[in-house]
Amino acid sequence: MEAAMNQYNVLPVNYINALLGMSNDTKLRIIRLLTDSLIKSEMVETDVDNTQQMLQKHAGAWVGDESVEEIMSCIRENSSSRFPLEF
Repeated sequence: MEAAMNQYNVLPVNYINALLGMSNDTKLRIIRLLTDSLIKSEMVETDVDNTQQMLQKHAGAWVGDESVEEIMSCIRENSSSRFPLEF
């Protein structure tokens, strides 16, 4: 377990050592790519949240004690169609 924890502590140091040897232009490109990946990740999480909110708001869910048969009976009784519903 301790070896695994040391690996996570050493890993960033290895990246820093590798980055320090790169040109400023390369470092800036890496920073931009990392920033873009973080923004994209946040957008995906936000998109999922927004989709759930939209579905709850517009699609909704039936809240009631009625059975399916009772709901269908009510729909049939109040239908203005000349043709009965077929199931």
